[in-house]
Amino acid sequence: MGILIAVTGKGGTGKTAVTALMLKCLIEEYMNKKNILVIDADPDANLAEELGVSYDVRKTIGYIATQFKKMVSEGRIPSGIDKSVLLESKVLEAVEEFDHFDLLVMWRTEGEGCYCFVNEVLSKALDWLIDGYDIVLMDCEAGLEHFNRRIFKEVDHLFIVVDGSKPSFETAKRIKDIVAEVRIRVSNMWIIGNRVPNTCIDVVRRRCNEIGIPLAGIIPPSNTINEYYILGKPLIDLPSDNNVVKMVKDILLKVGLLGM
Repeated sequence: MGILIAVTGKGGTGKTAVTALMLKCLIEEYMNKKNILVIDADPDANLAEELGVSYDVRKTIGYIATQFKKMVSEGRIPSGIDKSVLLESKVLEAVEEFDHFDLLVMWRTEGEGCYCFVNEVLSKALDWLIDGYDIVLMDCEAGLEHFNRRIFKEVDHLFIVVDGSKPSFETAKRIKDIVAEVRIRVSNMWIIGNRVPNTCIDVVRRRCNEIGIPLAGIIPPSNTINEYYILGKPLIDLPSDNNVVKMVKDILLKVGLLGM
């Protein structure tokens, strides 16, 4: 079974950026020696932009789930075909292959409606796919939804991204509590402080201690990253000697995800 890494946190804390930079470090460390699957599990689906790639909306979990429900409701599934096998095959076909990683995008549903079935398909997709990869890196939906719905049953490394603010730590505490309540098996749970100035590092450390989640590391504010956002440049193209990239690499080294 592959290693599952999930990145989550309150909306706006920069979890997608952290996910993209983690992937950059993993690619540079292993250079095709390990098979890596990246899952953008956020309906807003911004991760591909940070990775400098594009995807076909028709090859997303949201689109597949919507079309599948229509086929079932309209009786367009041929008799004798196992619905679960058909759905699995469509999800596997949706995985986009790039030079150094594969990508699966959740996207959103078509039109109105809740994400219940889409989340169910995402959960099944993890079961179907995780054995085929050495590393699965997942950018979760902001907030608590994926944990309330038990999208995954176990996680090797759960990184909760905070920006140092009290609300971002309150979300981290709720995530920790929900993980325990719904009995998700998390081998390692970490806090990553993102865009935290040097003057606030002690505050972040204190709040980590208060909620009982270890601090994996702190990423400082970066004018370069701000420029990349404004210019529309993918973060995965940041130079390897960029200070933020080096900090993310240090975090992955600390938790044992590099040098495996």
